[in-house]
Amino acid sequence: MAAGLLALIINKIVSPKKNIMKKTLLLLLTTIALTSMSQPYVTLNKKGIKQAKAGNYENAINYFMQAIAIEPNISDGHANLGNVYQLAKQYDQAVNEFTRALELSPNIAYLYKSRASSYMNLKEFQNAIDDYSKTIEIDPSYKNVYFDRSFAYLQLEDFANAKVDLETQLKKTPKDLMTRGNLVNVKTKLGLYDDALEDYYQLINEYPTQHILFNNRAELYIRIGDYNLALKDANQAISLNNNYGIGYMTRAEIYFNLAEMEKACSDLNKAISLGITSNDKEELKRYELIKEQCK
Repeated sequence: MAAGLLALIINKIVSPKKNIMKKTLLLLLTTIALTSMSQPYVTLNKKGIKQAKAGNYENAINYFMQAIAIEPNISDGHANLGNVYQLAKQYDQAVNEFTRALELSPNIAYLYKSRASSYMNLKEFQNAIDDYSKTIEIDPSYKNVYFDRSFAYLQLEDFANAKVDLETQLKKTPKDLMTRGNLVNVKTKLGLYDDALEDYYQLINEYPTQHILFNNRAELYIRIGDYNLALKDANQAISLNNNYGIGYMTRAEIYFNLAEMEKACSDLNKAISLGITSNDKEELKRYELIKEQCK
């Protein structure tokens, strides 16, 4: 059961967006300062941005709400409030504010991108895809938008569209490890094993200490049925990171297929003790099968 690089990217996809939100707050401050808004509105927005940057989200929300009360028909205030709601993990409220901002300024790419981020956190993946698509329509050069939309497609198990988006993203950022890693995983899901193996050899040659790459290639070898090569890669993944729970789960599956149940159960217990998570239904099914045999 190797969630692999996909699992890694689940954890990493949120953090960059949070950083983008903080940069957006600064951008909106500049926008506000250059417009002819009332001074109280500008002052409250500045206070809200300062509080948001300090992580004082409730205070920031209060300032932005006061600003909106003064100037309810300016999109910047709603966008700032939406950004802070997102940082505070109040995603429903964030969607509402981004929607209001879009009603006032319907052709702003970053508003669709920001609302898509909230939809992703709410697991409303089709809505996220729609907003990412609108972002691309307005500004196809928007940073990482194809990668983000591919991730939404992955959650819906739409691997064909995910592959198209990852290939497009790779043309824009050809050296990006996360894009390359997700693309090879998608190829595996689509049964393009020869292409996936070729990609893994290249990635591992470039990143020989990335335990996740060895683990994912082990998972591919399991699909192919070459358990000896799978075991070799799983051992290497664990040797690079002996606290990698997914690595032990992958090796447990290999031992299970080799009918070495004592080793399989030992690795299963180790994986459980380290903590393993996956959103992949197929992987969870295999995990439950091994777990049942180890009772």
